[in-house]
Amino acid sequence: MFQFQSRYVILLVLLVLVVCTILVRFQSNLYMYIVLVVASIIVLNITLIVPSELKYRGLLITYCSYTLFISILGISNLLGVFEYLVDVVYIVLVLLVLTVYHSNRDLCEVLTKYTPLFLLISVILGLYVGLKYPLRYTLLVLLDTFTAIIVISSEKNPIIGFIISLLFFTILYITPITILNTIMFIIVFSMYVARAILILYRRIINLRTLLLLDILLRPLLVSYL
Repeated sequence: MFQFQSRYVILLVLLVLVVCTILVRFQSNLYMYIVLVVASIIVLNITLIVPSELKYRGLLITYCSYTLFISILGISNLLGVFEYLVDVVYIVLVLLVLTVYHSNRDLCEVLTKYTPLFLLISVILGLYVGLKYPLRYTLLVLLDTFTAIIVISSEKNPIIGFIISLLFFTILYITPITILNTIMFIIVFSMYVARAILILYRRIINLRTLLLLDILLRPLLVSYL
C-alpha cells in the first residue's frame, strides 16, 4: 500500500519540479527563480520527512539540490559569472548518485574500466573542436543513464518506471545551463529512449556500448550541431 502511495508522491513532487524548471527555462527572471527555489525547498523537505521507505529518496535529494543550486545562482544573477562551477556540480552529482546507489547491481555492471578513458578522450575532443565546457555534456550522459538504471530496473511497471525516469531526464536537460538546440535535444532524447529500452530488457553489453559511444560523441555533436 505504501509503495502505491510512494509512487504517487514521487510523481507529484517531480511534476512540480519539472513545471517550475520549465518556467525558469522559458522565463529566466527573478520571480521564476524564486518560484524554483521555493519548489525545490518544499520538495526537499517532503522527501526528508516522509517515511524512509520512499523510493528514489537519494535521487530526489540529488535533483532538488541541483535545481536549488541553479535557482540560487539565478536569483543572484551569477549563472554567467560562476558558470565554470557547473562542471564541479555535475561531478558532485555523479559521485553522489554512485555513493548512494553503490549496491545497485545494474549500475555497477554498466560501468567498465574503459569509462574513465572514454570520458577523458571525449573531453579532449570537445576542447579540440572549441567546445567551452565539454565535461558537463559527458557527465550528463552518465547522470541520465544512472537515473534511468536506478528507476527502470526497480519498477515492476515499466511504463511508470519510464515516466518517472523521463521526469528526472526533463529536469536534467531543461535547466537554463543546459543549452541544446532542437536537433541535438532530439538526438539526446533518442539515445535516452534507446538506453531505457536496453535497461528494461537487461541488454547490459549493448547498454555499455551505447553509453561509451554517447560519452565519446556527445561533445562533438553539441559542437557541430
